[in-house]
Amino acid sequence: NAAIEFQQYFFLRTSEKSDRPKERMADIRNRIDAVYREMVERITAYTLVNSDKDYSKLISDWNANVDYFNEHSHHRKQYDIKKAVIASIPDQVFAGVPVTVMPEVFFEEKQLIFAEDYEVTYKDNHQPGTASLEVHGKGDYKGKSITRFNIVETA
Repeated sequence: NAAIEFQQYFFLRTSEKSDRPKERMADIRNRIDAVYREMVERITAYTLVNSDKDYSKLISDWNANVDYFNEHSHHRKQYDIKKAVIASIPDQVFAGVPVTVMPEVFFEEKQLIFAEDYEVTYKDNHQPGTASLEVHGKGDYKGKSITRFNIVETA
């Protein structure tokens, strides 16, 4: 049953005593949403063919369950990006335009994914000198971490 599967994954994601499932919560939720939509379509089709029965209570109960999971699924544990490791950034050569570097970010042994797990902003990256790069957590990660790198005139 998709609702029971979601509930089990929800417990695994929020339990302090359990390891996290290998699958991302968003992927699990997308699978469950697809199953739910299919069930609603089947019930709607069945109701149209056999209109003598009222399935509104069943659908109303399912919608209540979906609302419950929507309300509670955002309470998953988030990890502080400050505990992540940002790989050292070598000196960057100034070429007349703002210097942007894509950092490698690791949390424990997992390499994080740009735009999914974190975003990046830059400061003082418009000229030679010391620039800073801020990694902002996203999704399962919260907060920000700052690292610095050098911008040099020539290599």
